[in-house]
Amino acid sequence: MKRFQNGVSVLLAILVMLSSVATWAVFAEGEFALTAVDGTAGNSGEGLDKLFDGDLESKYCTMNDTAYVVAKFSSAQPINAYSLTSADQSARDPAAWVFYGSNDGESWTELDSRSEETFAMRWWTNTYYFENETSYMYYKLSITENQGIDPYGYDILALAELSVAISEPEEDNRIYIDSSTAEGTEGNGSHSIDKLFDGILSTKYLVMDKTAAVWFSLNKATAINCYKLTSGDDQPARDPSAWTFYGSNDGANWTELDSRSGESFAQRNFEMVYYFENTTEYLWFKLDITGNNGVDDFGLDILQLAELSVAVEDSQEDTRILVDTATIQATEANSTSESAEKLFDGNISTKYLTKSSSAEVIFALTAARAINTYTMTCTTDWASRYPTAWTFYGSVDGTDWVELDRRSGEGAVAISGAASYTFENTVEYKWFKLEISDNGGNTYTGLAEFSVSISDSPAVTDRQVFVQDSTVTATEPYGSNPASSLFDGQLESSRYLVAGTSATVTFALTNAAAVNRYILFSANDHSERTPSDFTLSASNDGESWVVLDEQTGAAWGTNDLFCGHVFTFENSVAYKWYKLEVTAVRSGSYLALSEISLFASSPSEGADIYVPSGVESVAGVLESSVLRSLILKNTLLSASDAVAFDSLGALTVYCHKRTDGMDTVASSLAGKENVTVKNLLSVVTDVKVGVKAGRNIVTGLGCITAEDLDYETLSLVMTFKLGDDIVKQKEIGVRSVYETISGYATTSADIATVLGIDFVEGRYLFGLSVCGVPAGAYDVEVQAVGTVKGADGTPVEICSEVYAESILVPAL
Repeated sequence: MKRFQNGVSVLLAILVMLSSVATWAVFAEGEFALTAVDGTAGNSGEGLDKLFDGDLESKYCTMNDTAYVVAKFSSAQPINAYSLTSADQSARDPAAWVFYGSNDGESWTELDSRSEETFAMRWWTNTYYFENETSYMYYKLSITENQGIDPYGYDILALAELSVAISEPEEDNRIYIDSSTAEGTEGNGSHSIDKLFDGILSTKYLVMDKTAAVWFSLNKATAINCYKLTSGDDQPARDPSAWTFYGSNDGANWTELDSRSGESFAQRNFEMVYYFENTTEYLWFKLDITGNNGVDDFGLDILQLAELSVAVEDSQEDTRILVDTATIQATEANSTSESAEKLFDGNISTKYLTKSSSAEVIFALTAARAINTYTMTCTTDWASRYPTAWTFYGSVDGTDWVELDRRSGEGAVAISGAASYTFENTVEYKWFKLEISDNGGNTYTGLAEFSVSISDSPAVTDRQVFVQDSTVTATEPYGSNPASSLFDGQLESSRYLVAGTSATVTFALTNAAAVNRYILFSANDHSERTPSDFTLSASNDGESWVVLDEQTGAAWGTNDLFCGHVFTFENSVAYKWYKLEVTAVRSGSYLALSEISLFASSPSEGADIYVPSGVESVAGVLESSVLRSLILKNTLLSASDAVAFDSLGALTVYCHKRTDGMDTVASSLAGKENVTVKNLLSVVTDVKVGVKAGRNIVTGLGCITAEDLDYETLSLVMTFKLGDDIVKQKEIGVRSVYETISGYATTSADIATVLGIDFVEGRYLFGLSVCGVPAGAYDVEVQAVGTVKGADGTPVEICSEVYAESILVPAL
């Protein structure tokens, strides 16, 4: 859609609408649908139907310099107007034609004819009126001439859109630049002056000097009060830095309207708007450029611009959120062509890639904004390089950072797909930092695009608040088990341990919040060390404390290692400081906790968290982000199979259950040195039998041996819907499954045994954690897409049937 967006932006930039457009009858739906029934054939993918699809990105194109198209209504209509929209090459535009009507598709009545017609710019709509009161069922446009030979040497025709109407004629008061009048400093080769007005960002005006002048006229004199310049697609040094803008009514005597110096452009193909006061109508305008931004990467001191336009606009406030690309700092890129600047170039085919499972990107906006949403776009090649854990910060000065959002256990989005993450924030920051801490263990971390925005309706139903690590103080720990472990997001590998049965932990949040829920996570061993009696207090000065919640004899259940217990209370006051005071443990002489998480939101009515039978905790969950995860009723797992749920890894265990028995990978893995089943999503599907047992393909999800699977391309796409609206879509590569399982089974034979793929027919259970979906009832669709190796070793494309299930995403 890039060309469509560019075309629209240019039209908006240079059109001045001084009167309303004619009221058109609606023929797009129902009995008045207009359909192409005959005509000159178009090129592949550029057929006659493209004239009526309402999409400027598509076009009708034929390898002839003449053509005709016949369109039919389901019932006769008295048409008296038609519109033609130009495509991407001006030489291919129609120049002469005849418009006919008919009721049998054979005998035609001429309604209108035109010659020597032109289109002001690309994707420009010309409307033609004629007198007619007769209803016709068929209409024909017969094009007899085009504008000439295109830049590629072709004498052919193209049109983006054709539409008809019943309308009263109205004067077209649009104001546009007459590009045929443009003159000035000669452009270099094909980079001529007319490229400034073609509406195509991939073309540009370029001169072999650091100064240049361009002048042009409008189709009518207008009191212009702004002009817009768009930077070229490369080499920022070639951008103009100083210029004067003039108006004239004879093209000889000029009046200065605006002057600028020290200007720069935030990005490539970036539009800057310049306003000035003016009430005088001028026909001619001139841009006199007196300086550029220096010597380019090739040692050339030259100028370039992609687009130039003028306008009359009421609002002079630029509300765009723009990244100053000159401020970008990041972990070293894998190559110069994969630098962090690619994150902000608006092109998903480029990427930032670094050879590390962690990375840091820092950038500043052109103006401070109260950002509450950021969006990350997956690369076009490796979904597994998408981050799984990160922290997002804001700063006023680029030195002192405030944590705004933290995520862990996130799964990869679809290749070229984007995911948005929303948080609460009302503070305007100019600087921002993305600190990626994990990507699922991949050697490389990669993203195609990164952007920030302000959402009017943040999709946040359950807000986790975060602790300032530097503020944590606590009772002295036993050994190397500090209190900072309570806030590091590492459930299994770290803990806070005290040689005693009581302790106090005090900490401050990054921003004051009205906490009304917290989760305490037990450690990885010795369940008797879990607190039983404790109090949570709050303060705004760290000295005067208010008790928010008090627990005595808290029950943790029988399967309580790595287990989270949720405690909810009423509170509407925002506090900066919080304190947990433990006065007793279940038994023994030591106290241990793995994590503390706090939340500020109201509990949802009627939303239950499923806990497998035998797990007695009120919330048999682990890591805090599970509050944004799917926890489904899973009838195939026993309590021993599902000791606990968490969302630490995007993909941790691939479970298999045969139709003829109750054996599962879950139960076998659970017996291996504290290995537990995690991230279970109850999605079960039939196995599609291949030519032999080793080539089974799961049609609903996908599983095959390492030798038979092109695991780089096979992936699972999950879509979350509320009605027909897609809330979130995620894609997980099967390679992640293979890499995870290889930790337990290192040979192909072992993998086959673990996955049960030597069993010809069966049913599979896929383990997956999906975070970032607001609480609510969803329809989940899962589909396997990708490529596997067929019986003869050649690739076989698969796109499975969609597995669908209605689920409830809970909020405590």
